[in-house]
Amino acid sequence: MRIKIYYAFLSTLLFLNISIAKQVFYKSSVYGVNVGEVVIEEQGNRIYVNGSTYRGISWLYNYSFKFKSDGKNYYLFENENGKQKIYTNEKIYQKKAWLPILVDFIKSGKVNKNISSYYPFRLKITDLGNNLTKYTIIPTKSKKVKKIEFTVGKKDNFPLKIFIDGKLDITLERFEKK
Repeated sequence: MRIKIYYAFLSTLLFLNISIAKQVFYKSSVYGVNVGEVVIEEQGNRIYVNGSTYRGISWLYNYSFKFKSDGKNYYLFENENGKQKIYTNEKIYQKKAWLPILVDFIKSGKVNKNISSYYPFRLKITDLGNNLTKYTIIPTKSKKVKKIEFTVGKKDNFPLKIFIDGKLDITLERFEKK
């Protein structure tokens, strides 16, 4: 009898955890061509970001990643054309700085300047009107990334648009999944 109660309790906790989680979906494009999707999932203090290119273009380029933020610890798992790589904490800033900067923004509603010791940048905040704000992060020592932009509405801390001006111009635009 106790085991049944225990399983019922665990099932309820699992259901509540799933129902409390917030998922936000983005279409990813390179120079205006849709290439994949990214999903950001917030579960309390943990945030997960998963993305991949569409299967239809995998013959040209096959990329997927899983990013996990657990408190102050970050983990990034990449699979690029069959080659797997794992990065943690500060190493992620060298490869995909937009991910931890974005996660910190989602958690706090601001761009965290405390990371500047291992990812120095300048920050420009622009009020676009219509309850929209653009945060422009301009790295001062990155050779690959010229700027990262988050366009955010007043509704929540999940950006409506993310733009990464680097080796390739990558744009993530928020959409509602049906």
